[in-house]
Amino acid sequence: MSSSQPYRLFSPHPSKLPGSYIRNRLPSTKFLTKQNLRNNLAQAWSARRKRILLTVISSCQTSIAFTAASYYNAVPSLNTHFGVKNSQLGMTSFLISQAVGCRLWRPFSDDMGRKSVTRASLGLTNMSVLVCVLSKSFGGVIGGRIVGGLSSAGCDVNMRTIQDMFDEDKQFCAVLWASLFICLGTVLAGVAGGAVQQFLDWRSTFWLQLILGVATQLLHWLFTEEMRASVLLDREAKRQREEGSTNVYGPNYDKVWMEIFPFHKWVMAMFQPYEMITSEPITLLFALLSGYIDTLIFSYFERYSYILKQWSFTPTSISFILIALATSCVLGYFTFFPFVSNRNARRTKGENLVPRTRLDCPLCYIICLPHGLVICAFLIAGPPLHWFGVVVASVLVGIANIWLCVALLFHFVYRYTSRTLGARKSASNPNLQDIQKPEVAVPMKGGLWDEAVLYIVGLLGY
Repeated sequence: MSSSQPYRLFSPHPSKLPGSYIRNRLPSTKFLTKQNLRNNLAQAWSARRKRILLTVISSCQTSIAFTAASYYNAVPSLNTHFGVKNSQLGMTSFLISQAVGCRLWRPFSDDMGRKSVTRASLGLTNMSVLVCVLSKSFGGVIGGRIVGGLSSAGCDVNMRTIQDMFDEDKQFCAVLWASLFICLGTVLAGVAGGAVQQFLDWRSTFWLQLILGVATQLLHWLFTEEMRASVLLDREAKRQREEGSTNVYGPNYDKVWMEIFPFHKWVMAMFQPYEMITSEPITLLFALLSGYIDTLIFSYFERYSYILKQWSFTPTSISFILIALATSCVLGYFTFFPFVSNRNARRTKGENLVPRTRLDCPLCYIICLPHGLVICAFLIAGPPLHWFGVVVASVLVGIANIWLCVALLFHFVYRYTSRTLGARKSASNPNLQDIQKPEVAVPMKGGLWDEAVLYIVGLLGY
């Protein structure tokens, strides 16, 4: 042995030598990729397996939406118990912190995997709800809401799972199913919260959130599998090495912790949706319009009480009226199928469909929004007008909501699949546009809006 080459008890891995790189030093090394190991990825799973996983992932977003929206029913009791007048600050703090939190979790899910990140998010969110339940001060409630918002992985992570499981030509139906669960989560909060607001105290609202959150986490624990391609490839490479194939590696084998989570990558992934908003005018237009509809959905929980009290409605009665919003979501879901069938038939015939045609049919349904607003403006006068007009207006606004939600997702899935699904809209996923919600959904002082203002707002929708 030459004196210039010191003896080493354990030879270092070739990737750890100065100036070396594993792909250059080991020419016989086999690296697993999506192309050479497609059968081991989530896209190769059976349709039944995918549907079960998609439903479980969608229920996670339903739980987050329920936690965000059901807080409104605890506002009167919180004001009375703590002697404050600004308990709506809890709604504001959750929405703003969730707008930040849903961006924070996505880069980690890309490298650590969807399953572990979603499980951690659900666990932290449930712990934050428990903090609110056991809090003895209003500041503790606000702190719990902020932590809960930051702990919510949001739709960024859940929508990325659709990319992991479905091919590009089959992603739309999956997005449609997930959007239905997301929209229903907010509405179900209002349906279940009416009786809680009328007969129970504010802690019961948080207990209801915690029960649903724990049930969702248990469902996720039992049925969810890892779907991220890089994680599955690393696991398969490890399995093959244990069986004797020594030079088989996954995408992240030769990366240390700081290489997997570089700061610049985390920042770029977090701000990528906002880049899309600034660089794509149509994305900005849909984001602003969807944020406006989001404001209406969240504001309806309070506006209903102002309008329907003219017909002597109780909080429990109002919660039954909110079933109209849930019905509109389901109705909008089924009206998508003729549109999807028509596009598939045209694609089968070899017709070249430009991206803009995907938005033609949804734009026809957006007209439901101004019609619903105009009906609400007339119903402010109260009796002798019938309260059923509120139900009709709710259905129209709800249909416009889900159509715009899925149309925006459709646009992203088919045109920006390789970039992000982050800049999307739903009534339960606060994004850039949702930061405007708390400023709009505050208690109205002095009674109802002036009728002329609502007329103008409704006409602007045209």
